[in-house]
Amino acid sequence: RRVSPSPPPMERKKDKIATTAVHDKHCYSAPPPTESQILVFTVLFACVSTLPKVSKIDDVATVSTLSTPLFDDVISTRTLGWIRISIATIFFLATSYRMAT
Repeated sequence: RRVSPSPPPMERKKDKIATTAVHDKHCYSAPPPTESQILVFTVLFACVSTLPKVSKIDDVATVSTLSTPLFDDVISTRTLGWIRISIATIFFLATSYRMAT
């Protein structure tokens, strides 16, 4: 019976790590760091606090607000529309692809 030579110790260790990580069914992840949680909640609170109140939403959310570019001299309304349609098309195609596969 012929015995194959064993690989050097480093290769054996790498191979064991790779197969253990792939075949381990009990993979646990750590919770996010506390600093990250604090930052996310702070930004979330700041963004939510700047939203308009429900009673004033009709005054703020108008068609002209959504369709007027911030920089009229740089981008036209038609270009803004094409950009938004392009982004929506990319989102639709990506969603359709993910649902199909």
